[in-house]
Amino acid sequence: MKKVGSFVIIFVLVTSLMPVWGNAADLSYGSSCPKIKLTKIYNSKKYVCLRINKKMIWTVEQTQGIGNSETNGKNSNSLEDFVDFRRRLTYGIKNDKLTRLSSSGIFFEKDSRKIAEFDPIRVNAYNQLHKTLNNITHPNVDFTYVIPNNFPKNLIDYNKRELDEAAAIWNQYFRNKINVNVYFVTEKDRIKIKENSWMDRNLQNTLDRLENKGERPFIAGGADYWDHNGSLYGELYLATASDLNLNYVNYEWPEVAKHEFTHIVQGYFYRLNGEPSTVNEDVFGIRRPLNFIEGSANSIGYLSGFGNIGWSSDALDWELWQLLKDKQKFIKVDSALNMKKLIYLTEKGMPQEAFELSYAVGGILYEYFLGNYGLDKYVNLLEQTGSGVNFDTALKNTIGISRDEFYTNASAYIYSAILRVKPYA
Repeated sequence: MKKVGSFVIIFVLVTSLMPVWGNAADLSYGSSCPKIKLTKIYNSKKYVCLRINKKMIWTVEQTQGIGNSETNGKNSNSLEDFVDFRRRLTYGIKNDKLTRLSSSGIFFEKDSRKIAEFDPIRVNAYNQLHKTLNNITHPNVDFTYVIPNNFPKNLIDYNKRELDEAAAIWNQYFRNKINVNVYFVTEKDRIKIKENSWMDRNLQNTLDRLENKGERPFIAGGADYWDHNGSLYGELYLATASDLNLNYVNYEWPEVAKHEFTHIVQGYFYRLNGEPSTVNEDVFGIRRPLNFIEGSANSIGYLSGFGNIGWSSDALDWELWQLLKDKQKFIKVDSALNMKKLIYLTEKGMPQEAFELSYAVGGILYEYFLGNYGLDKYVNLLEQTGSGVNFDTALKNTIGISRDEFYTNASAYIYSAILRVKPYA
């Protein structure tokens, strides 16, 4: 498993000096616009006119609104619960639910921003994963937990609930009852880990990192669904430091459980047609690009793992901002065309920079997929990729366009996200 700027309030004065471009109804992401770099504020969103793929279209920069909502048991505006994702994202747990530390020094249970402040594609993708909101029943999924004594106690019930919610999202898509063995482990559980050859192969380097304490601690994960000597079942692990402190931990940790359960879902559909759990790496890459495997798991983990669209949005933006800023010597994305080139690089995850970027770039890529085509089509795509066809054919059979056309369309959306988060500023 892979794994914040200053607060500015912009007061917009509407005057007769502002250019008129037509009806407000014409202003939407992707619609045509008249002049490069023209900007407009509409419905709490800042629109910027850019030339993308030889067309001038409106793109969206997210703004921080000041709406009111029920927060922390009282009325609170976004000045109180505001967090700049470029600085620090600190989460806590209260009654097995996520809380977030605001810039005001208070932990909040909700976000006060309004839905209208977020890109409609992101909103739709988020809604696709919240049709079963607050549901933790999943008759088609049985979990068996193995939890040694060293695992941080405050994370146990929290992650169990996260997995219950993940299973509830996907329950309707399983054609039969499945079993999933779940392991919560730490660097002090090497003997227990050695009893499982799959975990032993995948976790030793992670355990060394946790033990050496040379970086922020993190929660690592792994999961798949495959044949174990004639018996099909899933395995999923979460691994972290035994002395983990939520005030000092890497920022993506709330998404890990649901990210990993997505790999259970992927593996389930790949095995439906009898595909073995190990296939030639070249064939695997042609059928299922890394930016699809890890990128879509990232989209789903971030959009379903943070409790509300505001925190999900901030977390997605943080990862895109952080990785592009860190990897700009490898590639600096200054156009939608350059974005498309990067998407192709993240398919195979080579070199290492492309591997790491496959999570962040792939996360926004499949947010775009979910927001435009929906969760049912994502499952259709899993079924197609598990049937033995290459990925280009799988996409055509699922959404009616080629991989290259899908990447072209999505590159404009991802580039607009880059302009919003400003990793090179």
